[in-house]
Amino acid sequence: MGFLYHLSMFLYGAGLQLASPFVPKAKLWVEGRKNWRDNYSSLLKNLDSPIWMHAASLGEFEQGRPVLEALKKHHPKRSIVLTFFSPSGFEVRKNWEGADLVIYLPLDTKKNALDFVSLLNPSVAIFVKYEFWMNTLGVLKERKVPTVLISGIFRSNHVFMKNYGGWFKRKMKAFTMTFMQNEESVAFAKTLGIPSQLSGDTRFDRVVEIAEKSQRVDPVHQFINGQPAIVAGSSWEPEEQLLGAFSLIRPDVKIVVVPHEIGEAHLKQIEAYFLGRCVRLSKLKDSDSCQVLVVDQIGMLSRIYREATIAVLGGGFGAGIHNTLEAAVYGVPVLFGPKYDKFIEAHELIACGGGFSFATTTDLKEGLIRLLEASEECLQSGKAAKEYVEQKAGATKQIVAYLADNVLV
Repeated sequence: MGFLYHLSMFLYGAGLQLASPFVPKAKLWVEGRKNWRDNYSSLLKNLDSPIWMHAASLGEFEQGRPVLEALKKHHPKRSIVLTFFSPSGFEVRKNWEGADLVIYLPLDTKKNALDFVSLLNPSVAIFVKYEFWMNTLGVLKERKVPTVLISGIFRSNHVFMKNYGGWFKRKMKAFTMTFMQNEESVAFAKTLGIPSQLSGDTRFDRVVEIAEKSQRVDPVHQFINGQPAIVAGSSWEPEEQLLGAFSLIRPDVKIVVVPHEIGEAHLKQIEAYFLGRCVRLSKLKDSDSCQVLVVDQIGMLSRIYREATIAVLGGGFGAGIHNTLEAAVYGVPVLFGPKYDKFIEAHELIACGGGFSFATTTDLKEGLIRLLEASEECLQSGKAAKEYVEQKAGATKQIVAYLADNVLV
């Protein structure tokens, strides 16, 4: 199995090299790692045994961020290095002030792993969710570097859980502690002989922090003007099309669409779904009285959710729903499409009455009308969503306490 893993790394790197002239994301991946040994040697020379956290991309960074911020607060003299695998995370957070250095993780070959860990010389390695790079883990174990997994998830279909996954199981023993999102993952970790604690997901801490610090978006607040409002967060075409049909039924309800993509072609398509009865945020005037507001700017969604009566999340008809917690933390019922199987929080929100799934226009229409007309049910659903988030918070404190007592001494 080790041979197949090494071969897969070679083929993956070669494939990205070949694709880089034609695929922008592949080009960023390749360019970001060019001459990395020389570059990193220079960048790391003044960082003494830093705390190292690795995240696959932007979503995993947001999970790890509360831990890094807490470590920076309690250990201000410690250097922090943050690595990404994906350009979509690195390009957004390459100048993040919470870390002393933000760089790419080199491709996980044997030599790359040995050279990178030797250059970095971390005091601790922290991986987020399910970033399992076997050669890097092997080097960390050989060098006796404390290695921690946070917000982890182990699933039965992971290769190291299979009968033929012995090589992977040995590499996974590099983890000196794993902090897991659910009991099932804790049990899986223990079958591998890896220490594990149930901590939950650090994203809960992150959304609570965001909600406490965020301020309202005044133009959106004024647009809604106290009327019932549906916020479509990180929406794609299916949600936008369904809400376009719903808007004809309930013209008294304000709709704020915050699309996942804000390219001109997509914005025009949204306007077509709502038959032109909308205005873009960038063109909004005090005198506008349209039913639908299309947010054509980024970085506002988590604040806009505070204005919602109900939130409709995008992604449930594609690869999977977007972050339910960003809306739930404000005491807002969350509705989403049918593809949520891999999202623990979606199942738990449904179970506690704070979330609902829909698969058709009829499902969405009936769910929205029921919540809008039964104000008490809507309030109770929102309350359940908020309480769920608040009860799940606290993972960061548990993780940082462990690191303070066992690693950063």
